[in-house]
Amino acid sequence: MRDRGLMEPENRPLARWATLLLVTAALGMVAADYAVIYRDLVVIFGPGATMINASRVVTLYQFSGLLKKAILGVSVVAATLAVWPERCSDLTARRHDPAL
Repeated sequence: MRDRGLMEPENRPLARWATLLLVTAALGMVAADYAVIYRDLVVIFGPGATMINASRVVTLYQFSGLLKKAILGVSVVAATLAVWPERCSDLTARRHDPAL
């Protein structure tokens, strides 16, 4: 008995749900980046700010960089999962290319 992977034709709905979940996770991380990082930076650099805490700015910058790398990684996995083809050997009806 062979192993049934995520890319098998009968598992494509599962792959679609996994892709949707990954895209939702990436969008959630983007929203968290905005809500946590950029709002804090607006407060730090906003009008009325008399003293800038450099270590806080550097910490926010580094956290934002890590979060963006994670967003990129999740997005690449979601895109790869979305465009990965089904196994050709498992298709019931073969499609013949008239050019061949």
